[in-house]
Amino acid sequence: MFFINLATLFYAFAYPIIYFNAFLLSENLSIPLLVISMYLVLTYTESRLKLFLAGLILAVAVASRPALGLQIIPFFFYVLCANKISMFSFSRALILASGFFLVISLVIQENSRISNGELQALAGNGGLGFFLQQCKVQWFRSTHRGYVTDIIPPTYLGLPDLARMNAYIDHQIHDQDFFYKLGFECIKRNPRIWLDNLIALRAFFFGPLFPSVPSCWGFEFFIRLSLYLLLFATASLPFMYFLIRDGKVELKKGILIVSVPAFIIFTNYIWGPEHRYFYPAIFALYLSLFTFISHMKSYPLQAKIYLALIILLYFVSPV
Repeated sequence: MFFINLATLFYAFAYPIIYFNAFLLSENLSIPLLVISMYLVLTYTESRLKLFLAGLILAVAVASRPALGLQIIPFFFYVLCANKISMFSFSRALILASGFFLVISLVIQENSRISNGELQALAGNGGLGFFLQQCKVQWFRSTHRGYVTDIIPPTYLGLPDLARMNAYIDHQIHDQDFFYKLGFECIKRNPRIWLDNLIALRAFFFGPLFPSVPSCWGFEFFIRLSLYLLLFATASLPFMYFLIRDGKVELKKGILIVSVPAFIIFTNYIWGPEHRYFYPAIFALYLSLFTFISHMKSYPLQAKIYLALIILLYFVSPV
């Protein structure tokens, strides 16, 4: 319990979470709703009403931050497997999913209505993000209907050697099919695209932070400290295997905790990472880190490997 409270304390005073609240960002709404939804799922697996509410809350989080959309998958399977899989557990999982998809469908319908049918999706930049990531675009400009849109993806601003092109396109940026097609064409032309995307994940830890206000008191120190905590917490994820294997952490709970950062990493692997985009996973990463620390005495070899790993990460990191 002490280490769980410590994880809560670290999360409550996580500098990036406090810092971002000075701005109007979708994370300020989506992150606490994601945490609340997970709490409801973990605590009230027998309550259909609470599970429906958890689905609604998760959907609002996803509506404000569509990149979190895949989180419904581990949530659904956790409820399905919370007890013995049966028609009752399946019905509870469906109740969670129904609350989720009810809100998501209403948001999609509203997007279609206010865009006069031009946007038939949850977000307008999915195709564009896919194109920027798969084509390794360093600088993008769209001119359409008299409007000029310039985008500089932070990923390749921080990794200029990985960038492959600048893009000038006379097309509306919300045309999902158009940009997905361009993205898949780049995949066909680049045989090492999957390795390039893996390298691009460095932006989670070492890419530029937007919005960034260095004049803010303590900004440089606390952001750097938070970066290392994030890096060290992420390094603890593989060690959850031993805790799950030996029954120190329930299989379903361990998988759910690991799934939050895992699905965020996968999403950004496909659509493009940015330093800020990993922060919704902080609460799960701290749970993983402090859970492992609480059992370190039982795993002396793994503890030594982990300490060696974080020392290595510290000295090879570019900041």
